[in-house]
Amino acid sequence: MPTLAWRSDVDGFAFSNSWSLDTTERAGLAALAPGVIPAAVGAVGLIIPDPITLAVLAGTLTVAAQGYLALGPSPAIGLCGGMAYTSLDHWRAKTPLPRGANAGDQPARAGGAPTTLRNVIWQRLLDSLTFGGVLQRTLEWSLLLNQIPAWLGGGAGRLLSNTRTEWSVLKSHIDAGQPWPIGLIYSGRDVWDQHQVLVYGYEDNGDGTGLMRVYDPNSPHQYGETGDDVITLNFNGSALVATSPSDQPGGTLVGFFCSDYAFTPPPPGLAPGYGQFLRWTSDPRTFMVAEGARLPVSGTTELAALGATPADVRMPGVALPAGLRPRNGALLRERSAAPVFLYAGGAPFQIPDPDWLMRFGGWEAVRVVPDATLAAFTGLPAQGTLLREWSDARIYVIQGSQRQWLRTGTGVAQFGGFQAVRVVPDGALAALPEGPAIPPVRPSAIVPDVRGQVRRDADKAVRSAGFVPQFLGRGGPLAEVATQNPAAGASAEQGSIVRMTLRIDI
Repeated sequence: MPTLAWRSDVDGFAFSNSWSLDTTERAGLAALAPGVIPAAVGAVGLIIPDPITLAVLAGTLTVAAQGYLALGPSPAIGLCGGMAYTSLDHWRAKTPLPRGANAGDQPARAGGAPTTLRNVIWQRLLDSLTFGGVLQRTLEWSLLLNQIPAWLGGGAGRLLSNTRTEWSVLKSHIDAGQPWPIGLIYSGRDVWDQHQVLVYGYEDNGDGTGLMRVYDPNSPHQYGETGDDVITLNFNGSALVATSPSDQPGGTLVGFFCSDYAFTPPPPGLAPGYGQFLRWTSDPRTFMVAEGARLPVSGTTELAALGATPADVRMPGVALPAGLRPRNGALLRERSAAPVFLYAGGAPFQIPDPDWLMRFGGWEAVRVVPDATLAAFTGLPAQGTLLREWSDARIYVIQGSQRQWLRTGTGVAQFGGFQAVRVVPDGALAALPEGPAIPPVRPSAIVPDVRGQVRRDADKAVRSAGFVPQFLGRGGPLAEVATQNPAAGASAEQGSIVRMTLRIDI
């Protein structure tokens, strides 16, 4: 169940994917169409083996593609690809996202500081459609779905086959620790009404079903809404069966593909003026929202020291949430204090020196927060948090008021898998009380000497000593043990494996 340290109420935009495009923007989108039509039609044609059939279909496909790409009279269109790309850029750069304050807080097209953010999102939309390959592949898959019959290799079955391949590609991105943007293809929608989301976790049930955890720009999370949006998947039929947060009447999700995302460094310093400082109607105080934590600002002097003004304080569209702990991987320090704290499971672990800080992201990843605010986040990490120290392979889980060593990969998987493990500096776990290992460590015993014994006798001797025999090499019942590991006379934990190499029995 790999899930990365992403929170949509922190790492995704608060405003929804609802925009009005001016004539310049609409012309820019329309200009992309001629360049992608030949490539998309050519890609579809590769599945058609008969050149005569292909020649007949080529003209039809081109006309259909032109119709798919025609922009209608409606002035509204989504910028989902730009929102997914921009949010991922900030996540990778470890810089706070200028996420806005509420669902209706879209940055303006012209005038004031929001102009920069609007322009960034717009440019990243174009990047997703062009360099990211989303427009061409969306057109290609739409043609396969709607214009190529199943007997020629098209239809929903073709998209199912393609999506199975993309599912493997997507999982490799998440397993490598990278959220990834994907294009969604729905039935009953034109090309410009298809969608892009960002995936930060998945579950593969091993039976042809699974799910993806996603940031969906159509479903913005307000601060404090920490749950996951999911896309469910079933690959077992003749077509993909799926549900998504952006399902609409008359259209179902029939496929998805991975975008060719490439990182672009985001402009610095946009967050203080665009959603990082909030004030709720039920509380007169101003709060800084940093890495998922809500931190009170003592006054205008402190606000100015943090790089903002009273005019930058915005009103969220939800009720004041209960106090939330900093997100996993957060690096925080108070403005007038030197210590930097790394947060895992909501608990602080002090970074001992600059060398250690570089291992966890460096000074550029440290968020400076109001003075006298971090004392609110103390105590043990949250229940179920997986932890290990930098130089130690042992993984611990927090249960009750202690940490317990998970001695098997199966045990780790029960708490979220290796992607859920939070790494802390060496020595940081010593302050946490340690409980019994899972499963418990069994007593040590002396490994017997079975060299020269036939397989049957060696098997019996090893099991009688409390170990698990494993034979290597090939041989019959009278083959003798040539070597063993651990060596005879060694002390080893009961239940561990003794590997024995057999001489060939002639």
